[in-house]
Amino acid sequence: MRTHILTSIFALTLASSVAFAQTPSQNPTRMTLHYKSGEVKNFDLTELDYMEFDNGGETPVDPPAPGEPKVGDYFYSDGTWSDGGLVSIDANGCNAVWAATKPAPIEGKTVIGIVFQTNPDRIAEADRLAGYTHGYVIACKNIQDPNKTNFAQYPETVWFTSGKTWVTSDANKVSKLAKSCYENLSGREETQKMFEKNDAQYYSEDIPMFYYGTTAYPVAAPENTSGWFIPSVGQMWDCVANFCSGEVAQYLDTQKDQTIDFTYYVKHEGTVDVPFDKFMSVFSLVPEADKDEITIPDGSEANKKYIAFGTSTRYDEESRVIINLGMEGYKYMEGMAEWFDGEAHARPILAF
Repeated sequence: MRTHILTSIFALTLASSVAFAQTPSQNPTRMTLHYKSGEVKNFDLTELDYMEFDNGGETPVDPPAPGEPKVGDYFYSDGTWSDGGLVSIDANGCNAVWAATKPAPIEGKTVIGIVFQTNPDRIAEADRLAGYTHGYVIACKNIQDPNKTNFAQYPETVWFTSGKTWVTSDANKVSKLAKSCYENLSGREETQKMFEKNDAQYYSEDIPMFYYGTTAYPVAAPENTSGWFIPSVGQMWDCVANFCSGEVAQYLDTQKDQTIDFTYYVKHEGTVDVPFDKFMSVFSLVPEADKDEITIPDGSEANKKYIAFGTSTRYDEESRVIINLGMEGYKYMEGMAEWFDGEAHARPILAF
């Protein structure tokens, strides 16, 4: 016999417990249900064969699958994503339009990163062939090395390696020209090579950015992704262009085919936007527990402060490529090189 007495198992269990509690017998034969309307119904338990519970014939509805990802979308620990508020953006990061009210992340989910690239032309061929065709996500937390000798002074930054001259020439690419920097989308490959060319027992000491940004990174990457790796300069270029948009993206678009030194000539001081503020705005509604702040400047000259973002890309035998973003009112962006053991902030990315 199929009886739909209540749609809630909890309500039925509670009512049954009350009825049983008021029955002196150790083997109750009657159940009394007291409805909120005041109605009372008695049921002879000896006549029942068994009871079933359902939702009244309604088929449970699974949560809708996420739509195609967009720049600025929240990316979660379960490998899904949700709207971050972007309405439209050009392929080069220009003309970004955002919703007047930025949507918050889905309550109850853990945000691990922000989608920064979905343009199929800017996904590395190796990543596409591996099945990661949606794009890239940058993490919400900084890479930190607690064993860094100056960690107390610079806890937010991480060194590329522990020294300036030991990295072998075949460890990963050298990108010096603006064009070669833009075209370098090989962060996953460069990260893998750094591990292949070094001794596993010294990873944490010799290649701290790579070790603490992957193996020892405190946030797990979902199984349906590539896992964390360090962004190449071209991938960081895209992240800066898409998050900052405006003047920064417009300027970078004029530099992508230039055969000039990225660290000498790619520099721009705008008139409207503070690049670092624009970059970090996409993280604004991420819960505090899910993100790290970036507050300590990597450089300052005459109160012109900036944050340096590190990449997996070498500039030469003793330095790596970085991108500097002006902060605290400094409307400046530039390509630059930094010593392997120089200060720069870094966050890993993943392909999905």
